[in-house]
Amino acid sequence: MVTIQIRDVPESLRDRLSATARSRGQPMQSYLLSVLEEEAQRSINVELLRVIDRLDRSGSFHGAEMSAQVDDLRVERHRRNTEPL
Repeated sequence: MVTIQIRDVPESLRDRLSATARSRGQPMQSYLLSVLEEEAQRSINVELLRVIDRLDRSGSFHGAEMSAQVDDLRVERHRRNTEPL
């Protein structure tokens, strides 16, 4: 594990983050780690969307087909998660 330190955080921002962590029942460190994890995931998603856009513009990708496949996968995942064991 590594340590990340952020300097010069305004007190008002720290107070808002602390209040949010408390409202979620989390220590500040756990809350901030979850915020960093969510941001990292979003950056991966944004890059994936850029790749899809480039492929779509090149004609080697068909967005409508991909959307249909994603819908099919969601239906299948829902079926697996709701069927009795």
